[in-house]
This record gives sequence, structure tokens and C-alpha cells, in this order.
Amino acid sequence: MVLLFNSSFVVIWLYERAVVNLYINLIHNIMLKELNDNNFDAEVLSAEGLVMVDFWAVWCSPCRALAPTVDAVAAEYDGKIKVAKFDVEGGTDIPARYGIRSIPTLLFFKNGELIDKSTGLIQKSALIEKIEQLLA
Repeated sequence: MVLLFNSSFVVIWLYERAVVNLYINLIHNIMLKELNDNNFDAEVLSAEGLVMVDFWAVWCSPCRALAPTVDAVAAEYDGKIKVAKFDVEGGTDIPARYGIRSIPTLLFFKNGELIDKSTGLIQKSALIEKIEQLLA
């Protein structure tokens, strides 16, 4: 009987993990546009409204620490701003164009024009305050 309970617990735990992973993938695939040197101009410079671009890399610990904040902002501001991620390992032309020398760096564009920048970790409350100011 205990073995059955433990097996059921494991199945439920695995199911919950799968749901969480599915949710994370949906956020990344629906709300967060993956950018590279080829699609940056079309996705950011041609976009209307506010666009926040997160320059990051897989090996960057501060980038991984900032990722949940970027995901949360993308979910909260879905339909109000566009949130995108640019893996600096996937392209060097755009980071060079905007002088990205350290990551994580967030660039803010409004109607295709660079209007603000944030480098390093930023608290969610400070990021939301910045976005609200830029939307005004």
C-alpha cells in the first residue's frame, strides 16, 4: 500500500513538473520573441509602441536570475508592450550596434527608437516603474 502511495505521489509530482515546464515554454514561445541579427530590425525597429529587449546568454548567472522577472513582466504587460530576448551568443551585429558590453542589458525602444537602457540585475518593482514611466 505504501509503495502505491509513493508511486502515485511520484506520478503527481512529475505531472506538476510537466505543467510548470509547459507554462514556462508557453511564456517563452508566445510572449517572448526570440531575436537574432536577422529578425531584430523587423521585430523591434519596425514595431509600434514600447519594446523591451533582454540581451542575455545561457552561461550568464545574472541573466538567469533576471529571467523570471522578464517573464513576469511579459505576462503582466502582454498586449501593452512587446518583450523580446536576444541571445548574444546567437548574433554579434546587433549587440555591437547598441554597444552591449555587459549582460544582462535591457534596451527599451519606442516606435523603433532607442529611449532607455538598464544594465545588470533590476528588481521587478523598479522595472515596472521604469516601464510605466516609458508608457506615459
